[in-house]
Amino acid sequence: MTSHVLMCEPVHYQIAYEINPWMRRSNAVDRPRAASQWRLLYEALAALGIRIELIPQGPEVPDMTFTANAGIVSGRRFFPANFRFPERQPEAARFVRWFREQGYSVESVHEPH
Repeated sequence: MTSHVLMCEPVHYQIAYEINPWMRRSNAVDRPRAASQWRLLYEALAALGIRIELIPQGPEVPDMTFTANAGIVSGRRFFPANFRFPERQPEAARFVRWFREQGYSVESVHEPH
């Protein structure tokens, strides 16, 4: 099991667009429930002794809460994702900035990959 994770509180989480078969704008997000579920996950991971880093979410990046999509971390190197959909592309700069501020080396993957 990993001992260090990156999380993003779903402050601005919503289904603002449809880019995969599971996303339907007609399915409104229950924000209090999403916040509660996120908090329970955070607390469960913390109780297991997992080191949790937090990255802030901006209103223009409602899916940023899915931090597993940020890219790949190998040691102190971060390889940011090349997001396919324009709706998610603004996340990349936020993740790159955060990892640089934490002292990671940021390395690009050629496009298209």
